[in-house]
Amino acid sequence: MRSGRTGRNRAQTRSLYGEGQGVVLAPDGNAATWKGAGVGKFVGGGSVSYRGAVYYSSASPKFARLNAVAQPFEFEVDAEGNTHTKGWEWKVTREVKAILSRPISGRLFFAPSSALVSRGLF
Repeated sequence: MRSGRTGRNRAQTRSLYGEGQGVVLAPDGNAATWKGAGVGKFVGGGSVSYRGAVYYSSASPKFARLNAVAQPFEFEVDAEGNTHTKGWEWKVTREVKAILSRPISGRLFFAPSSALVSRGLF
């Protein structure tokens, strides 16, 4: 049996990988912890742009729904260290659920982007 690896390392592609964790606190004291990871790239002038996903955990009834949510995000950092983040909740439409319920006979399946609907979490 042979195995191998293909592709370029991050130094060759000038790509980045980042991980983070933190806490979301509501004014009423409810809280959720989060962990996330993403890949990034240098976009010029000292700025960096990341794309990834965040996952939440909470015992709070206010945030309990987030325990089953993957939040894709865009995260930008400019040369001065200022940040801007956008996040969405992915919802699967009936069309995608119907497609995913069919046997795929060993083929890989990727849902068309038009079948995915997103809306802000907060």
